[in-house]
Amino acid sequence: MVVLETPEQAQSAERSKREARDHDSKDLDAQIRAANAAEKQISPAWVAACLTFAGTVLLIWNLYEARRATQLARDHMTNDLRAWLLMSKPMIKSGSRVWVDDVEFERGALFQVEFKNSGKTPAIRAGITAHAVIGAMDGERPAFPGITKQGDSLVGPDQAFVSPIQAITNPDSDAFYRGDAVVFLYAEVNYQTIFDDVKRVTRICFRIRCNGTQTDAEGRSEPHYEVRLEGAQSAN
Repeated sequence: MVVLETPEQAQSAERSKREARDHDSKDLDAQIRAANAAEKQISPAWVAACLTFAGTVLLIWNLYEARRATQLARDHMTNDLRAWLLMSKPMIKSGSRVWVDDVEFERGALFQVEFKNSGKTPAIRAGITAHAVIGAMDGERPAFPGITKQGDSLVGPDQAFVSPIQAITNPDSDAFYRGDAVVFLYAEVNYQTIFDDVKRVTRICFRIRCNGTQTDAEGRSEPHYEVRLEGAQSAN
């Protein structure tokens, strides 16, 4: 048996096929548009991510620079205000009668080193030591022991801090005053500032030679000393 379609049925079937093709075409177009839109959104998203990252890095850098500037300003202020115990001058005195540890000597030379606080605040827990050693004219500087314990002195701004007296007695003092020997005078001071607990140390060493005599303002004869630094003053 053969089924024949009426013209109306054939038109209806053709219309259904056309609608199905149109629907499929529209779905494909919609998918293509969606894909294109997604691709277009990728670039702005990457730009936004890069800008966010750059902004974060810039913020971190600004915070670092601000902290660094603050620390530099604090260090500058501390260095400007802190105590600085620096060598002021060595002091030398000759004597016809010198006492050392309750022993009297006929002749001798006495040495001290004066330090001065050139800072604007006190130096605390300050201690000081000194050593005077006779040596050959062309001899090398000997090794000196430093301070082994913290002191308990307070040295205010512009105040002096003087070492204990160190004595060279005869016969060493006779060789010194004849110009046959030199004296190595070493001094060391340690202290703390009011800003931290760091141990500050200043060291100095002199080579001292007696080079004949000279006449003072009152016409009296006195020894003439040549004082030379043995290396630079060390301070922190």
